[in-house]
Amino acid sequence: MQLFKQTFLLSILDTMKHWFVVSQRSRIVLLSIGLSFLCLSGTASFATEVEWDLHDNAWEHNRQGEWLLNRQDYPGALEEFKAGLMLSQGSGREATFYNNIGMTYMNLGQSLAAVDSFQMASRLAPSYALYYLNLIRAYIQGKQQTELERSLHRTLIINEADAEAWFILGILYRSESKPEKAIDAFQRQIKLQPSSELSKASKLLIKEQEPPKKPL
Repeated sequence: MQLFKQTFLLSILDTMKHWFVVSQRSRIVLLSIGLSFLCLSGTASFATEVEWDLHDNAWEHNRQGEWLLNRQDYPGALEEFKAGLMLSQGSGREATFYNNIGMTYMNLGQSLAAVDSFQMASRLAPSYALYYLNLIRAYIQGKQQTELERSLHRTLIINEADAEAWFILGILYRSESKPEKAIDAFQRQIKLQPSSELSKASKLLIKEQEPPKKPL
């Protein structure tokens, strides 16, 4: 178990190489969110003793996939990540594989497939802000921002208390340089989930949208 936690943390750090450009402060907070999620996940058993060999093999596929991804061998990386995903079922690590598959599809220019992968990652790890951020990147790459915004508004009409939808909408507005709308969406998410890990990211992103204070 200790070995798994160490390799999981290393994977988070390595994944940071593929993040889109955010401020240093954002990276620190988003990493802390990932670490908090890991700590919370540690309260539940990932796998039985019998299953460890299988799951460790899955993580080897993940490491090999990241190595190939860094070297721009995207078809090879995709094959490794998918093989790891098949072996990781029930391990609690599936979201990582879906995220890495999404990153690979983006590098291959297959934005719709990337969207599907990031959506799965977000569903499996709804407290992890990075997966939502990558989801928006995929929509932008596919020039599907308008469709996404309409879908989010339809979702919120049906259920105005969908905190994750507000968070995604805030990120979308942020990417479109609409700070007032972004702040409003992030504030709604915070109101619905004031003590959640996702709210930490919302608070940080609100600060980024606020105009700099003039020196006295």
